[in-house]
Amino acid sequence: MIFYRKRTLVLHLITIGLAFIAGCTITLSVINVKSCKTDLDRLHSTVERNVSTSSIFLVVVILSAPKNIGQRNAIRQTWLNLNPKIDESSDNYYVANTIEFDQSGFLQQDTVQQQSASLNLFKKKMSKAIYKPLLKDLNVEVLHYFAIGTENLPFIESNKLTKEHSKHNDLLLLNDLTDSYANLTLKLLNTIESVNNIESFEYLLKTDDDTYVKLDYLLEDLYQYDKSIKRTQSTVNNVKPELYWGYFNGRAMVKSRGQWKEVNFNLCERYLPYALGGGYVLSKNLVHFVAQNRRALSRYVSEDISMGVWLSSLRNVYKKHDIRFDTAYMPRKCQNYHILLHKRTPTNMRDVYRGFLCTFKEANATNIRRPPEYFYDWSTSQTRCCDSLVDQI
Repeated sequence: MIFYRKRTLVLHLITIGLAFIAGCTITLSVINVKSCKTDLDRLHSTVERNVSTSSIFLVVVILSAPKNIGQRNAIRQTWLNLNPKIDESSDNYYVANTIEFDQSGFLQQDTVQQQSASLNLFKKKMSKAIYKPLLKDLNVEVLHYFAIGTENLPFIESNKLTKEHSKHNDLLLLNDLTDSYANLTLKLLNTIESVNNIESFEYLLKTDDDTYVKLDYLLEDLYQYDKSIKRTQSTVNNVKPELYWGYFNGRAMVKSRGQWKEVNFNLCERYLPYALGGGYVLSKNLVHFVAQNRRALSRYVSEDISMGVWLSSLRNVYKKHDIRFDTAYMPRKCQNYHILLHKRTPTNMRDVYRGFLCTFKEANATNIRRPPEYFYDWSTSQTRCCDSLVDQI
């Protein structure tokens, strides 16, 4: 009888133990358990790839959501594979206009006429069917990272990211950040701080995971700009021009409702000029400035509006407004001169990569009012800054 009771007790203990293990397994698969360490917890929110930092020219950072593996794979398979088009013998480059400081030491931005001339020059080059630029080794490296917040992720989602990172080694995992729209500005700051840890790079391209970049053309222009700025541009009181390159808006009213509501923006009734967040380029010193001051900078709901405010007080920022950046809240009318295309699906990206520009759903719709293209007039007020429409110049 005693033996029987002992055997029964052992069986009960085994049953309870198995039930406990099964319960833990189910719990870990459906909820977050911060006390349980996974492989993802051991990945740090820093740049991890072993690279030769002395030759990094451009760091591409793509803000991505944890579940958007389809978008990330489409980008890996398309525009990240584009090589720069460098033809040293050609004089048809789309290059920056001469950058000058006024007598007060303020950098002068491109005029509407200069912006128009630059666009026409690029369109002329694009219209040449025989345009086949030579590929030239720039002796620089382009790195890319997908920035993702991982705090409070379910166990299953964490493991998926771990496997993806093991395969591609291109995820910038922000372990102390919950990935949400409310944390988008904080996500940008954490990303910039991580990228700033790279010892040496020249420029940062920030995009979203629904943006297609004609990386070859962008690199061509950036390479020529960099060469020009280092060769010919002077300094004023040891202050050098710093690049903030994108499609700027300066007349947007401060949002008072919805997910974009800004309760702490009290600088004026309109946002300060900012490059639309679908994609913009910063020179390394601007990245360093933001990283060094990140704890003192005001964080607004919109990350691109925040960036515009952070850089607004610097007198040496070259705010290069570029029509070719189609980075608004919805696509503009299809143009072959667009080199950044926002709001594109993975299917759209693969279409553009194969040479089909306008395959997105709204492309041929006649009842959709698309954002107009404009040159930015830095010499006038905010209310009139964006009135110089491209098709009227």
